Amino acid sequence: MSQPAAAISPSQGNPISLLPVSQNLSADRAVQQWQISSVPPEREEQGILQRIWNAIVWLFELISSYFGADRSAELEPLANYGFSQVDCTYRPQNPDAIDDIAFANAEHGFGYILDGTGHGSESMGRELRAIMREFNQTYLEAFPNAFETLDDARAFVERQLVGLATKISTHPTGFIDYRNRQADFNDPTYHPAISFVQIIKIGEERHLLSVQKADCSILIKTADDQVITMFANNPGGAGIGANNGRIQFTIKATPLQRGDEIIGFSDGIGEFLTQEQTLAIVQTNQNPATLLREFKKEILTIGKAKPLEILNHLVGYHNENTNSYIPGYLQLDDFSDSKNLPKDLNTVGRAIARVLFNQEPVNGRDLKYHDYDRSNDDIGLFVLRAN
Repeated sequence: MSQPAAAISPSQGNPISLLPVSQNLSADRAVQQWQISSVPPEREEQGILQRIWNAIVWLFELISSYFGADRSAELEPLANYGFSQVDCTYRPQNPDAIDDIAFANAEHGFGYILDGTGHGSESMGRELRAIMREFNQTYLEAFPNAFETLDDARAFVERQLVGLATKISTHPTGFIDYRNRQADFNDPTYHPAISFVQIIKIGEERHLLSVQKADCSILIKTADDQVITMFANNPGGAGIGANNGRIQFTIKATPLQRGDEIIGFSDGIGEFLTQEQTLAIVQTNQNPATLLREFKKEILTIGKAKPLEILNHLVGYHNENTNSYIPGYLQLDDFSDSKNLPKDLNTVGRAIARVLFNQEPVNGRDLKYHDYDRSNDDIGLFVLRAN
């Protein structure tokens, strides 16, 4: 790096000064540019003052640029722990056919669980993962160093999720759905469920901004082991995407404290376990990295249905809680449209035989979806701990 120096011009006899003009400062070093200028004798005093002023400006810019360049790197992470994982409670033919996508970024304090329609579609999962990889990159690039107000943060999250919804609805590549049919995301039927969260810190106050679409859920396990539930048990609700050109979602703000854990999970957990069973597992869990495994174990354990429950799922039953009739699988249109009809009929026959002959209970959760070669569902979750 060049340094200021004084020299005498043999031809003019005037002092020559090297004056700092500009700097392009990085986090590691300052690259200085210097200009050689001739100072006439009658302006020598002004030149000295100018050099002093330039030095002051240079020093100020150096300090400002140093702290400005490093400010984002030195920001305290919004979460001190982040974890995400997906699995399934059936035997997948291909792990890539798991259509749950979980993500957590501790530094920027955001995470989500996204659940593709149905399960077992490798091509759907591939397209969703490509969309979400691009979303993650766009989100991180746009993320500001700080939010001035809660409304600023809410507006940022809204812009990003509107962009995601638009991207999903206009995604050009189709896929084969879980019924082995050609489909694409332009059809709102295939808009994925999602629970999305962003931890915000303004001054000393922390908030959780959350968005839930369809049937993914969120829990907050507070630092003193209390649980705040934000279940989105809305399996008939629309997922994230543009429906007839409209994009709708609600951003909820919830106060947080340091140490609070935010847990988001898909309907593969939320619809198989009761709220009491879910809360019991969350409250006793000591290691978030084992939480999904504990959920899976519980689902498989309690998934052994009694024969009467199986028959109810097949032929329909009256729900006393809602005072309504729940149609059975044999009454659904999808049964007659199934490409696996012979296999389904075989499984249904074996289930009925077990009911009639009172044999060992079978896994009644196999009846949740219409393809009996798979039982249960994809499961996934993310965990963030507020910093």
